[in-house]
Amino acid sequence: MMKKWIRICLCLMFMITSAGCSKSGGTSDRAKKKTAGVNEVLEAGMAEADAEKTAESTMPAETPESTVPAETAVLSTEEPSAEITPEPAEETADPYEVIDIDLTVMSATMVYSQVSDIMADPDAYVGKVLKMKGPMTVFHSEETGKYYFGCLIQDATACCAQGIEFELAGEHHYPEDYPPENTEVTVVGVFDTYIEGVGLYCTLRNAKFA
Repeated sequence: MMKKWIRICLCLMFMITSAGCSKSGGTSDRAKKKTAGVNEVLEAGMAEADAEKTAESTMPAETPESTVPAETAVLSTEEPSAEITPEPAEETADPYEVIDIDLTVMSATMVYSQVSDIMADPDAYVGKVLKMKGPMTVFHSEETGKYYFGCLIQDATACCAQGIEFELAGEHHYPEDYPPENTEVTVVGVFDTYIEGVGLYCTLRNAKFA
């Protein structure tokens, strides 16, 4: 009987030990499972972080903002100023203010010498402004029906004289718009030549009485 009771106790102890081991084994499995779950989460997080770094490294670089200076940008937006029209230059009151050849300030000998040179080589004086003084002469041509006016220039001895024709600028009529013949006049104009018939003549064009 005693032996049977001891056997029952041993069986009970074996069963309790087995149950305790079984419970201990279950707890270990759950810990292992819990540890495995944490590792998986950590590994997944690390994988996600690596993926984000890879994505950032492959993204195209952002375009830098414009480096145009602010001052330049402001200037580019300014409206163009209105075009300034230059004022026309004032016309000279006297177109003959500058005289190229002034016979009125020369001695009688120099004047006669200068006029002689003009008559010998008239082409060299074309376009020059000339000023002269002397008695006015008038010639009427029956062939052309025109009046021709000249200024007579004498030498120092008054024995020889040469004249230069002149044409007043604008509309003028003889005799009302001219002084009497042989009146001493001062005339200024632009020297020129012209051919009429078979002759070459000298004249002061656009002339005026000074």
